[in-house]
Amino acid sequence: MENKAFNITSRVDNKKDVHHITLEGDLGINQIEKVKTAIESVMKGSREVVIELKNIHAIDLSTGQLMYSLKKAGNGNGKKVKIQADLNENGFDYLKNCDFNVFI
Repeated sequence: MENKAFNITSRVDNKKDVHHITLEGDLGINQIEKVKTAIESVMKGSREVVIELKNIHAIDLSTGQLMYSLKKAGNGNGKKVKIQADLNENGFDYLKNCDFNVFI
Protein backbone atom coordinates (compact mmCIF):
# COMPACT_ATOMS: atom_id res chain seq x y z
CA MET A 1 0.00 0.00 0.00
CA GLU A 2 1.19 3.43 -0.85
CA ASN A 3 1.92 5.65 2.14
CA LYS A 4 -0.30 8.66 1.45
CA ALA A 5 -1.43 11.06 4.12
CA PHE A 6 -4.88 11.15 5.59
CA ASN A 7 -6.97 14.21 6.26
CA ILE A 8 -9.43 14.74 9.08
CA THR A 9 -11.93 17.55 9.27
CA SER A 10 -14.59 18.10 11.85
CA ARG A 11 -17.55 20.32 12.46
CA VAL A 12 -20.00 20.59 15.31
CA ASP A 13 -23.74 21.05 15.10
CA ASN A 14 -24.23 22.76 18.46
CA LYS A 15 -28.02 22.72 18.22
CA LYS A 16 -28.06 18.92 18.13
CA ASP A 17 -24.77 18.32 19.99
CA VAL A 18 -23.51 16.27 17.05
CA HIS A 19 -19.86 16.17 16.03
CA HIS A 20 -19.21 15.29 12.37
CA ILE A 21 -15.78 13.84 11.56
CA THR A 22 -14.72 13.33 7.94
CA LEU A 23 -11.75 11.10 7.12
CA GLU A 24 -10.11 11.09 3.70
CA GLY A 25 -6.99 9.60 2.15
CA ASP A 26 -4.91 6.72 3.52
CA LEU A 27 -6.64 4.92 6.37
CA GLY A 28 -4.44 1.83 6.14
CA ILE A 29 -2.16 0.24 8.70
CA ASN A 30 0.64 2.77 8.12
CA GLN A 31 -1.60 5.62 9.30
CA ILE A 32 -3.96 3.92 11.72
CA GLU A 33 -2.39 5.18 14.98
CA LYS A 34 -2.54 8.77 13.73
CA VAL A 35 -6.13 8.26 12.57
CA LYS A 36 -7.11 6.75 15.95
CA THR A 37 -5.50 9.57 17.94
CA ALA A 38 -7.13 12.24 15.77
CA ILE A 39 -10.60 10.69 16.03
CA GLU A 40 -10.41 10.08 19.79
CA SER A 41 -9.40 13.69 20.45
CA VAL A 42 -12.31 14.98 18.38
CA MET A 43 -14.85 12.55 19.92
CA LYS A 44 -14.41 13.89 23.43
CA GLY A 45 -17.22 16.06 24.65
CA SER A 46 -19.96 15.25 22.12
CA ARG A 47 -23.05 13.23 22.80
CA GLU A 48 -23.35 12.06 19.21
CA VAL A 49 -20.57 11.49 16.67
CA VAL A 50 -20.88 10.85 12.93
CA ILE A 51 -17.72 9.47 11.27
CA GLU A 52 -17.72 9.78 7.48
CA LEU A 53 -15.21 7.97 5.27
CA LYS A 54 -14.77 9.45 1.80
CA ASN A 55 -12.15 9.78 -0.94
CA ILE A 56 -10.30 6.83 0.59
CA HIS A 57 -7.01 5.84 -1.08
CA ALA A 58 -6.21 2.91 1.21
CA ILE A 59 -8.31 0.86 3.58
CA ASP A 60 -7.55 -2.44 5.27
CA LEU A 61 -8.49 -4.65 8.18
CA SER A 62 -7.05 -2.18 10.69
CA THR A 63 -9.53 0.46 9.47
CA GLY A 64 -12.48 -1.86 9.98
CA GLN A 65 -11.25 -2.87 13.43
CA LEU A 66 -10.77 0.76 14.44
CA MET A 67 -14.24 1.83 13.26
CA TYR A 68 -15.80 -1.15 15.02
CA SER A 69 -13.98 -0.46 18.29
CA LEU A 70 -14.77 3.28 18.20
CA LYS A 71 -18.44 2.59 17.62
CA LYS A 72 -18.62 -0.10 20.31
CA ALA A 73 -16.69 1.94 22.89
CA GLY A 74 -18.62 5.11 22.13
CA ASN A 75 -21.99 3.40 22.35
CA GLY A 76 -20.89 1.71 25.57
CA ASN A 77 -20.07 5.11 27.05
CA GLY A 78 -23.46 6.60 26.27
CA LYS A 79 -22.47 8.22 22.97
CA LYS A 80 -24.30 7.62 19.75
CA VAL A 81 -21.70 6.78 17.09
CA LYS A 82 -22.64 6.49 13.43
CA ILE A 83 -20.30 5.54 10.62
CA GLN A 84 -21.00 6.51 7.02
CA ALA A 85 -18.81 5.35 4.16
CA ASP A 86 -18.61 6.58 0.59
CA LEU A 87 -16.25 3.88 -0.65
CA ASN A 88 -15.48 2.63 -4.10
CA GLU A 89 -16.57 -0.92 -4.90
CA ASN A 90 -13.19 -2.42 -3.92
CA GLY A 91 -13.17 -0.69 -0.52
CA PHE A 92 -16.72 -1.72 0.28
CA ASP A 93 -16.10 -5.29 -0.92
CA TYR A 94 -13.03 -5.47 1.31
CA LEU A 95 -15.01 -4.44 4.40
CA LYS A 96 -17.82 -6.78 3.38
CA ASN A 97 -15.42 -9.73 3.11
CA CYS A 98 -14.21 -8.94 6.64
CA ASP A 99 -17.83 -8.69 7.91
CA PHE A 100 -17.33 -5.02 8.83
CA ASN A 101 -20.01 -3.83 6.39
CA VAL A 102 -22.71 -4.58 8.99
CA PHE A 103 -21.88 -1.48 11.03
CA ILE A 104 -21.49 0.93 8.11
